[in-house]
Amino acid sequence: MKLVPKLRDGKFEFKSIAVGTVPSDAHAMIIEEEGMTIVIPTTRDGEDVFAWISLVQETSLTATGITKAFSAALSDAGIPCNVIAAYYHDHMLVPYTMRNKAMQLISEIEI
Repeated sequence: MKLVPKLRDGKFEFKSIAVGTVPSDAHAMIIEEEGMTIVIPTTRDGEDVFAWISLVQETSLTATGITKAFSAALSDAGIPCNVIAAYYHDHMLVPYTMRNKAMQLISEIEI
């Protein structure tokens, strides 16, 4: 299976907020002991701004090796990656300035 990445439009940032109200523009949310982490669109620039890459093909929650394959390729290239595994697809948030290289590397992976 060849991985097929898709780049979402826009820039994203992580925020930590108190558990309770979720902003209507949140694209992801995770509740932790320390608070709630959300991923929201942003217009800011900076090293804490991310591009959102999703795998087009459905990735089973019981599949093995997919996360290892793309995380190893990105790590070997010095590209940080935060992974969100959802029910249908895997998602990666990479530094916005590294998005094109990340897309290239992921599209070259075959599992």
